[in-house]
Amino acid sequence: MTADLFYEWKVTETGKQPLAIARQDGEPMAFAGLWEGFRWLDGANTRTFTIAATNASADVAKLNDRMPVTLEPAEWPSWRGDGG
Repeated sequence: MTADLFYEWKVTETGKQPLAIARQDGEPMAFAGLWEGFRWLDGANTRTFTIAATNASADVAKLNDRMPVTLEPAEWPSWRGDGG
């Protein structure tokens, strides 16, 4: 999955404030994750997914102790399963 940014929440005196986290170069980022399809007895399919998390970078750690695993473009093919 690629995205332009993700959000973390800063706790303030009046509640939580969303803060957008993006690459400094403005390029999209890709998140590492896992997905699976499950077929129910009635034949219906359910697809599920999760974004993998890791320890936060120094900047994000001020807001949260974890963040999505972000992949560099050279890593995208191996996570998509098409080589690399």
